[in-house]
Amino acid sequence: MTIRQLAMTMSLIPALIGCQSSLDQIRVRGAKALACGFDQVTAEKPNESSYVVSGCGRSVSYVCKDHPEGYVSCREGNEPTPLTEAQLLGITVGKSDPPAGCTDLGPQVFQHGTYETLYRKFKERIALLGGNYGRLDLIVNNKLQGVAFRCPPAQ
Repeated sequence: MTIRQLAMTMSLIPALIGCQSSLDQIRVRGAKALACGFDQVTAEKPNESSYVVSGCGRSVSYVCKDHPEGYVSCREGNEPTPLTEAQLLGITVGKSDPPAGCTDLGPQVFQHGTYETLYRKFKERIALLGGNYGRLDLIVNNKLQGVAFRCPPAQ
């Protein structure tokens, strides 16, 4: 048996026992889905076949299934819960560059939805990243591209 085959076999052992994805693995997936830092989310296993990840004021669930081939698949069971309007009040979106002194939080891309849905998702992501400004670069054919920023409070 090669080292690679041994590693593959060892990686399947938890799956053969049942739905045993580690909480850390699920936390990583949940943090990505919620656009939250790993240290900002918690994961729980309410029953044998599901996990719930919470953080940044939202949560997402995962439903796990054993497969006949001997592995476990965990998929999102629900969309992350949306932020409230009050949580989005301090978020500004515009086409111009942000004021001087802002920190770039990275590019954001959203697809599949109406203009209103994409715009809201962009604002939610900015809020979840701890930002307060978004530069809208492109919105066309059900696709929105922009950049999130954290700007210091106005003097």
